[in-house]
Amino acid sequence: MWSMIRMSALLGLKCTTHEADKKRRCVILPLLVLAFAIPMRSALLVGQAPTAILLTGKVVGLDGKPAAGAEVKLREQATDDVTVTTDASGSFELKSPPQTRYVLSADTVDHRHGELAVAELAVAEPREGLRIVVKTGAGAQAAMDFADKPNFTVAGITDWTAVGGHGSDATLRTSEEIARQTAALKNSAPERGPGSKREEGAKEVALREAVTAQPESYAANRALGDFYLQATRYAEASGFLETASRLHGGSAPDEYNAALACRGEGDFARARQHVMRALEKEDRAAYHALAGDLDERLGDPLAAAREDERATALEPSEANYFAWGSELLVHRAIWQAVEVFSRGAQLHPESQRLKMGQGAALFGGARYDEAAERLCEASDLDPANRETYVFLGKVGLASPSPAACVGKKLKRFVSMRPEDADANYYEAMILIKGREPGEQGRAADLLRKAVALNPQFAEGYLQLGILALARRDNAGAQAEFERAIKADASLAEAHYRLGVLYDRAGNSERARVEFARHEELVKDKAEAVERERREVKQFLVTSGDTHTK
Repeated sequence: MWSMIRMSALLGLKCTTHEADKKRRCVILPLLVLAFAIPMRSALLVGQAPTAILLTGKVVGLDGKPAAGAEVKLREQATDDVTVTTDASGSFELKSPPQTRYVLSADTVDHRHGELAVAELAVAEPREGLRIVVKTGAGAQAAMDFADKPNFTVAGITDWTAVGGHGSDATLRTSEEIARQTAALKNSAPERGPGSKREEGAKEVALREAVTAQPESYAANRALGDFYLQATRYAEASGFLETASRLHGGSAPDEYNAALACRGEGDFARARQHVMRALEKEDRAAYHALAGDLDERLGDPLAAAREDERATALEPSEANYFAWGSELLVHRAIWQAVEVFSRGAQLHPESQRLKMGQGAALFGGARYDEAAERLCEASDLDPANRETYVFLGKVGLASPSPAACVGKKLKRFVSMRPEDADANYYEAMILIKGREPGEQGRAADLLRKAVALNPQFAEGYLQLGILALARRDNAGAQAEFERAIKADASLAEAHYRLGVLYDRAGNSERARVEFARHEELVKDKAEAVERERREVKQFLVTSGDTHTK
């Protein structure tokens, strides 16, 4: 709900004439910060059914200063609305019967500019710490400009050897992997597909008949193209949408829809031609966002970053902030990605993926504890999301000393997904890293469960072998290392450790084979990583900040 409110809030100025006083008032969203906690305190004695819920909170401006005299209204479902005025500290208190949905609004008049500022928040149940970020008056545009104007410029492309961020090569590889996984979250929203086959089939027949009857009809071609676009049948959609655009003079919305279809079809160059035509006619955030996505797919990340920045300036939505931050992160503009993700998370505190991006970027800058804390916060926003825990596990393992919250969240991961091999593995590894004597047995149990759930889990066997070595059980360790190699013959460390055991046992020939295989795999891996890094162009950034690449 917050995301929907905020996204609409950022669209601009809306003016209406009020019948009561015939004065023209303009509503700007975002406008205020409405922050409140809803303690579940009954107005009756203990033991009686609750008949009133107390809602308390505070209305403040974007600068954190209280908005005294603001009108706060609670929309009642069964009775008249309840309205109160904030005190000098911006605080308010309201009572409401228990209901399925609580809708609060706050408004105040910006006397300097004659504008009515309004903010609204709806919640399904009492919760603490809810807030929306909004702002008022002529300061709104200035604040918006400040919020969306970056403190850096992506000026060009540089060689990958000047990799941004800090840390060892192992943490760098983890950082690069997490960056790629973060970027993949851009496309995590499910696409809308068709309804029932019978209904959709009948609709398709009718739409095709309309095009057959009037092949030069804009409406008929647009309707059929839209049908296929919504059904994600892009190859069928593109032709009809392109025809519709031609018949309608190439309007911006028609060109944009044709671009969407062509992108879905995999023809990125053709899609870009359409979206650039749309931008020639209308400067819209959605068009810039699509252009940025296509530029990245076509191998022009510099243009992509600029399109993402422009999209965010026009519409500072959660999606645009995430796309921009992800583009910077993938191309190793680490500190600039931190800046963008942090700003986006501040404006959209309900966004889990912005917090995940913030954590991934901080990890890339070797700010390990801060990275873990942001990821822990992200996991609390949606505890059921598996991806957040996977990020946490990787960050925890690659960090010199995992933050305290990591173990707690990974324990929750196991409790929520006991049959998930990764969940068991990551908690086990954090326990091992903690070196608590009483936890090593539990770690071994978790690893055994992980490989039982996934018999191809080579890393699990490897760690079981290492634990066996710590117990001086060489035979057990050898068996685990052999299982690891059987599950994944490219696991270099397993070959090395097996070679060490063979060497200790006096089997020099088998040791030589394993050591040679280890060296070969390490070399192959290094070459593969180098190729991947050369394919990912790194941004050259000019900045007023000290963290510049």
